[in-house]
Amino acid sequence: MTGWRIDPAGADPAVVAFVSEELGIPVVDVGEPQDALRLGSECLFSRFGFNDGDVPAQLLDYCDTFGLPYPTDDPAGRVLYDPTSAWHVTLAALVKERLVPLLPVEVAVEEIGTNHNPIRAKSVAGVDVDWSSYDAAEAAHTWPEVAIWIPYDQVLAEHERLAQS
Repeated sequence: MTGWRIDPAGADPAVVAFVSEELGIPVVDVGEPQDALRLGSECLFSRFGFNDGDVPAQLLDYCDTFGLPYPTDDPAGRVLYDPTSAWHVTLAALVKERLVPLLPVEVAVEEIGTNHNPIRAKSVAGVDVDWSSYDAAEAAHTWPEVAIWIPYDQVLAEHERLAQS
């Protein structure tokens, strides 16, 4: 379950671009922390946001590396798609507690029982988000993207805290 990415690590940029293009593998963003979950504001406006509601493969790899249990209801790492699935509960809590307070406008969110992104914007500055089409929903994201990175150990600690409650 590896989400392959190329780490240029000082390699010739032309070679990195060639390999990335030929193999269809993305290059690691220079500012992208390793072993961390990215939460971005644009994901609140897409049914495919937050890795489409799935546990990122890199987090599962991290768990494998350190012999840790997956943050899911299933030992194989699959997400069970209901509003109470362990990963969806953890993801929603992280979004509400860590991402939403950083947004430059008031965004109300709602949790949705789905096999896609389980937490989405309900309103922006008191105006309901138009979910009649996904283009309309994405149009409500009118500010520069806000993104945070949460180290995997903190993600797993939050998951454990929620599992105990």
